[in-house]
Amino acid sequence: MPATSRRSPLTLLAAPAVAAIVVTGVLVAGGVISDDFRASMALTAAWFAISGAACVLVARRRRGLRISVMAAYYLTLTSFSTSPGPDLRVRLVPSGSFDGGADKAVDLSALKGKRGNQQYTIPRDIDLNDRVAVVWYRAFSAAFGSAQLRQTQRPSR
Repeated sequence: MPATSRRSPLTLLAAPAVAAIVVTGVLVAGGVISDDFRASMALTAAWFAISGAACVLVARRRRGLRISVMAAYYLTLTSFSTSPGPDLRVRLVPSGSFDGGADKAVDLSALKGKRGNQQYTIPRDIDLNDRVAVVWYRAFSAAFGSAQLRQTQRPSR
């Protein structure tokens, strides 16, 4: 009889738990502890270093959690600032385009704020090659700003 592989509840909950812990840490480090911009940036950077090291440690010690812990996919806006506007969205569009209303645009979420570090979850099935992140003003079909994507870590698939 062939062996069946069942995932434990811990494995299934690891990725959402890691995402929640990292995002909560960014919010606390970047906005709750200090109102000073430089201090917030330093605390956020320290939090990313600590949480990244913890993920690597867990992935090395618990092989069953390796993919769940290391495969989170995020768009991170750092030192972000934009003009205020209603109905602003964060979208991924093909390179060479700034049209957040295009058919191939991927809507990640409403803009979380006009200043500071922010993270948005990217669906796993999205190919990030040749993509641009756009802050899209949906009401007037206009781009508020854009940035070419740069991967800091190649995600596991």
